[in-house]
Amino acid sequence: MMGETAKLGAILGLVCAIAGASLALVHAVTSDIIIARQEAELISRLQELVPEAEQFETIEPEEGVILYLGKKGSDTVGAVLEGKATGYGGPMRILVSVDADNRINGVSVIEHGETIGIGTRALEPGWLQQFIGLAHDEQLVAGKNVDIITGATVSSRAVMSGVAHALELYQTHVLKTEVDDSWNLAKVPDGVYEGTAPGFQSEITV
Repeated sequence: MMGETAKLGAILGLVCAIAGASLALVHAVTSDIIIARQEAELISRLQELVPEAEQFETIEPEEGVILYLGKKGSDTVGAVLEGKATGYGGPMRILVSVDADNRINGVSVIEHGETIGIGTRALEPGWLQQFIGLAHDEQLVAGKNVDIITGATVSSRAVMSGVAHALELYQTHVLKTEVDDSWNLAKVPDGVYEGTAPGFQSEITV
């Protein structure tokens, strides 16, 4: 009886080992396929954003930041940066291309969790078109140079925020613009000050 039990245990152990090895092999193969497809999709998006580029140089200036320089021969014909934001459905990744004149010439959302037919209206090419032509240092303001979609305000503002983030990265890592941190609240004289900012429907004054 003991011998039969030991034999059965050995057989089950062998079956489990073979199954585990098979699953690991399948996982490794499918992972490679997924990575290859993701890389191909990325290259396709980059090519759409900078069509004149013959190849792309990937640069990682700091952890978590990746930029792609579009090259035609030895000339840089454009740069693509990835902006990040949080939409209604979660994290959002947005590719923003800037041309040699330092103006936006393309926007593409590559990851999102927005509601189909509602939030995704802010991801459509027709709406994203409004960013094209804006200067790299132009402040994005809802209701002024960025139209917000009624019923998809969170998604619209998230895309706007992601584009603004990408432009900040462009200024820092491509143009090497230094951040002016010389402003000091302690040097501001005592008094009453007034400021305005864009609200949901109109400007807010404080």
